[in-house]
Amino acid sequence: MVSVKMITEDFNLKGSDYAHEKELHLDFTHLQKINSLGLRGFIAFLKSIPKTTQIKYHHCSPLLVHMINIVDGLLPSNVEIKSLFIPYFCPTCQKESTFEVHAPFKKESLKVSRQCPDDGAHLELFYQESTFFKFLNG
Repeated sequence: MVSVKMITEDFNLKGSDYAHEKELHLDFTHLQKINSLGLRGFIAFLKSIPKTTQIKYHHCSPLLVHMINIVDGLLPSNVEIKSLFIPYFCPTCQKESTFEVHAPFKKESLKVSRQCPDDGAHLELFYQESTFFKFLNG
C-alpha cells in the first residue's frame, strides 16, 4: 500500500517503479493537500502505469472525490475506488462528520440515514448527491 499525503508540485511517485505490478494500492488516508500542478503530475503518473495494472484507491477524502468528479484523468479505466469518506453536516450543532463506505458502491446503500455523533440529529449530505456521486455514472 502506497500512502499519498499530498498531490502538489512535490508529488514524486514514478510509474516506472510500479511497471511490473499487477495491482497498485494507493492509500489517501493522510491526504492533506491537492493543487493543480500536483494534479497534472498525478495524472501523468497514472498514465505512465500499464493499463494491465489494476490501481485501487483506498480511503478517498471528500476533496479527492470532488477532484475525481471535475478533473478528467483521475479515474482511468484501470482504477477502482475501494473506499471513500462521505461528508455530512448537522443542521442542529453545525458540525461536519465523515463516514467511510466501501465498494461496491450502490446508490441505495450510499443513501443511508446517519445521525450526528454529538447530538443525535439527522445528518444531511454536505454536497448535493448528484454532484458528489457523479463518478458512479461512469
